[in-house]
Amino acid sequence: MHLKLKLLSGRGTVVHRMELGDRCSSYAKLRETISALTTEPLDLYYVDSEQDVCKVTTDQELKASFEARTLDHGVATFIAAPPGTAAGAVRAVAVTAATETGAGEVHVNVTCDGCNMSPIVGPRYKCLVRDDFDLCVRCNSLEAEPFPKVRVPAAKVRVCRRRRRPAPCAEAAAEASAAMEAAAVAAA
Repeated sequence: MHLKLKLLSGRGTVVHRMELGDRCSSYAKLRETISALTTEPLDLYYVDSEQDVCKVTTDQELKASFEARTLDHGVATFIAAPPGTAAGAVRAVAVTAATETGAGEVHVNVTCDGCNMSPIVGPRYKCLVRDDFDLCVRCNSLEAEPFPKVRVPAAKVRVCRRRRRPAPCAEAAAEASAAMEAAAVAAA
């Protein structure tokens, strides 16, 4: 088994992968491992199988972290983030390549109508009866009155950057406009 630590700081995210060994045998050992990688004060989180962001502060919570999630190919992933970091930012850092369960899917510009998760991370369920009604996997499982829904895969997002064209100068625009008017008068 491996340990993956995603360290979130003002300089970005740095990912460290190492043999698990006894690094997770206690909360103190895990903090010691993080302290060897950075001097910044960081809180420790994981994302459970219901896509909730959970903070780890004790040995009991560390033990529960292994029971509350499925390990991706034998890798235990923890996110270390500055104190006060928003849960959405931690969740976004936790997202990895999509798996067959949809755990790595990110549905950009879609909000869960049950818990307001935005973007929806993980499987997304779109109602076939109610207009513009989407649920995350957790809210779909908790829904009291199930309606027919379809699971929607996340769109593959490709970022394109446009180059901005310089605005034409006023003189050139006036000359072009005058030339077009002259051509229109000559044609008439």
